[in-house]
Amino acid sequence: MKVFAPLVCLFAIAAANMTTPGAPAPGEAVAVPPAVANPATGNRTEAAPPAAAAPGAVPGAVPGAVPGQGAPLPSAADTPQCARAKILAQSIGVNILIQMQEQARTTQVMMTLMTNPVNPQQFEAAKANLLSVVNDGIGLREANQLITPPGNQATEGIAVVANAQLTELRKSSSLTGNPATDMPVLQSLQQDFAGGIMQNQKNQQAALAGCP
Repeated sequence: MKVFAPLVCLFAIAAANMTTPGAPAPGEAVAVPPAVANPATGNRTEAAPPAAAAPGAVPGAVPGAVPGQGAPLPSAADTPQCARAKILAQSIGVNILIQMQEQARTTQVMMTLMTNPVNPQQFEAAKANLLSVVNDGIGLREANQLITPPGNQATEGIAVVANAQLTELRKSSSLTGNPATDMPVLQSLQQDFAGGIMQNQKNQQAALAGCP
């Protein structure tokens, strides 16, 4: 089930972050490479060049955090409850990325309805893509509910997202390819997805309440 793939990645990253021997702790200074001889400059010593950044790395990224997810990874200093809360917050961040995809897919459907006449094949393909990502969001939210620690403050907020997703799925499924009726629905969906992103941002903060 592909909806669990982000969770598998999060658990793997978290485990590596907590157990990798010799890795600098977040905020710990990194040793400067020793000087090396350079024959091209008359054997004068120069500092070794810095290692190339990993593909996709974000300049200035904070150790212990996954860029774009908006939540820290668990560390060895965390209590089990806080470690689980941080994994939940990370997964909620993945759900936010899916919501951004929902916005983009909604725009694609709107673009197919702006052609005159509407191409039925293009509309149906765009609608199918929208429904696919909406269902991805539902699947990941269900997974998030399964991993939410008992008593975590994000519980109620995730339930709010669950109810909103049912409405979003109903609206997405109701699209017919008629611009007169579909455009208002699509505009409403854009507002729904924007509101869902804001709610999940609150859910991330709530998930981490009481954790360093």
